[in-house]
Amino acid sequence: MRTTAWRRLAVLLPVLTVAAACDPAPSEPADVARLLHEREDRNRALEQRAAELKAALDSDPCPPGRDAAGPVPVQEATLPPGKPLAREALVRRLEAATVLVLAPPMTGSGFFVTPDTIITNRHVVEKVEDGDVIVIGKAVPQPLRAQVLAMSPPTPEGSAGRDYAILRVDGGRAAQTLSIATAVTPLEEVVAAGFPGLLLSNDSRFQALLNGDLAAIPDLALSRGEVMAVQNRDHGFATIAHSAQISSGSSGGPLTDRCGRVVGINTFMTVDAKESSKAGFALAGADLAAFIAERGLRLPLADGPCRD
Repeated sequence: MRTTAWRRLAVLLPVLTVAAACDPAPSEPADVARLLHEREDRNRALEQRAAELKAALDSDPCPPGRDAAGPVPVQEATLPPGKPLAREALVRRLEAATVLVLAPPMTGSGFFVTPDTIITNRHVVEKVEDGDVIVIGKAVPQPLRAQVLAMSPPTPEGSAGRDYAILRVDGGRAAQTLSIATAVTPLEEVVAAGFPGLLLSNDSRFQALLNGDLAAIPDLALSRGEVMAVQNRDHGFATIAHSAQISSGSSGGPLTDRCGRVVGINTFMTVDAKESSKAGFALAGADLAAFIAERGLRLPLADGPCRD
C-alpha cells in the first residue's frame, strides 16, 4: 500500500531551498542579483524534474524495498579506543552514517547515532508543517520518511544557542552509526561531512533522483581542516571554530575527528568578503550529548583523545 511519504517526496522537491543558517550574506548588489538569478534557474529546473519524479512515483504504487527491514549493518573491525582510521575507512564510515535531509523549505544534513535515530539542526526541520521529512543517503536503502521527535527551543535572532533536532526514521535501519566525543582541542584535525547545495547542483545522481530514479544517491561531500578555537565554554555550551569547508546545506552534518567520532554538529559560518576569508562553526559534541540525554536517549560517549 502506498504511504503519504512517497507522495510527499514528489511534492517536496519543487520547493526545496538550502538551509539559510549557513548562507553568508552577499556584500554587493551584483552578488544579490546573481544569487537571485541562480536560485530562479535552480527552482525552474527542480519544478520540471519534480513533475517527472511525481509521474514515476504515481506509476509505481510500491517503491522497491519500501517494506524491507533495511540494509544489513556494516561489520567493521573494532579499533582500539582513540585510534585514527585510515582515510578509506573514515570515508566509508561517514558515507554509511550521513544523510541528506529534505525538509521544505530547507535542505540540510544529518547523521545516525542509533540505527533509527538521526541528529540534525533545528533550523533545518523547524518549518515543516507535519513533522515529517525525507532522508536520503548511502546510510539507508532508499529515500525514507523520518519524523521530528524533538527540537531545542528557538533562540532570539542573532543570539547563540542550542540548535538541535532528533529524527526517527520509518521503515529502515542505518548501515552505520557515529559515536559522540566530548573532548576537542585547538589544532586537532577534523572532517566535515554533509550535502552542501553548491555541490548538489552539480551532482548527476541528485539530478537522477529528481528524474524519478529512487535508487540514485547523491555523493557525500567531505572536507578536512583544523580546530581554530573552542569558544563560549562559559556559556554552558562550546562552539568549535574550524577551517573545514562548509556551506549552505552543510547544516546538521557531523564534524568528526580522525577516529570518526562526532566532536560537533556543523551549524553556521561567517564570511569576511573584504579579507576573502571564512570560518565554519559547529556546536560541540559535549552539549549535543547532553541534549540527547535530556530527551531520554542514552548513548555511549567517547572522552579520550584521538591519537596515533
